[in-house]
Order: sequence, then C-alpha cells, then structure tokens
Amino acid sequence: MKKQITLIAGAAALLALMPLTSCDKIKDELFKAFSANSGSVNFSVAILSDTTRQVKAGEMVQQYNIDSIIKAETSGAFGIDDIDRIIVEEVKVKVNNPDVDNNLANFQDGTVTLSSNTNPTPLTLATGPIPDVYADEKVLPAVSGTDIKGYLKSNTLTYVYNAKLRRPTTKALDCTLNVKFRIE
Repeated sequence: MKKQITLIAGAAALLALMPLTSCDKIKDELFKAFSANSGSVNFSVAILSDTTRQVKAGEMVQQYNIDSIIKAETSGAFGIDDIDRIIVEEVKVKVNNPDVDNNLANFQDGTVTLSSNTNPTPLTLATGPIPDVYADEKVLPAVSGTDIKGYLKSNTLTYVYNAKLRRPTTKALDCTLNVKFRIE
C-alpha cells in the first residue's frame, strides 16, 4: 500500500511538471534565487598622498567556493553550472581603524574590481562618489546587472579597491570589503 502511494505521488509530481517542457524550465520552477555574501575580506591601505589621480589603494585575494554555497543552500540539488547568473547587489568598504583625520572622507570616490585565476580581466563591481564627511563605512553603488558567474566559477578571487584621494592619509588604514550578490 505504501509503495502504491509513493508511486501515485511520483506520477502526480511528474504530471505536474509535464507542462514545463524542458530541463531549464523545470530548474527555473524548482530553484529559488537567494542572496549570499563573499564574507569579509581584509586589506590595508598604505599612507597615500597623490590627490591628482585614482590609485590602487588595496588588493585582496580570497579563496571562495560558490559551488558549495549553492549546493548547501539547495540541499545538493543545484550547483554553479545549474544557475543562470550571479548579480552584484552591494559592495561595502569599511575602515576598521578610523580617526578624525583618516577615514573614508579622505577619498573622493572608490571603485572595486574583481578578477580571478580563470578570468584575469578586471570587472568593475561598484563605483561611486564618497561624501566629504567622516565615515568609517560606505556602500558603493553596484554596477547594475553585472553578472559575475564566470568569475565565481574560479576558486581564487582578487578584489582591487581603487580610489582618488581628496586629501592625504597620515596612517595606514585597516579595511574590510564585503560583496553581497544574488544567485539566480
């Protein structure tokens, strides 16, 4: 009896999925998009004095396995090859040792790029102005629709923080970067 009920339930599920004529449509029906974070990546900004141009303020390398995160979130049903895209939602830069003379107000703007061991071409994730007011944290506007799936297929990611100084810094800044993205 239990076997018949299981068989009937399986047949019903199959019939319910019949209108979805392809594997992609079935996946799209079963996979629910979710957000994930890169985790905090620490970097240091050396004392900077060049206020004439945007400079490389910091570089961070991170080991990251998005495939295992997708599998954990979907109970092993899906991996990176099953998803359509990964879109950047938010890029946050935080100064962990700010003071009145050394904080994000020292910078006019900031840009965060991403490259990986399988795709060395830098991709801009976020860029934007930074107000001239004391701040230890700033969410830079994400570049709309930036798909980073091809980069996250890699296991070694390199983030670069480029910035244009408003005024020189007088000490090294210990910073943290966090990237939030949507997996669809």
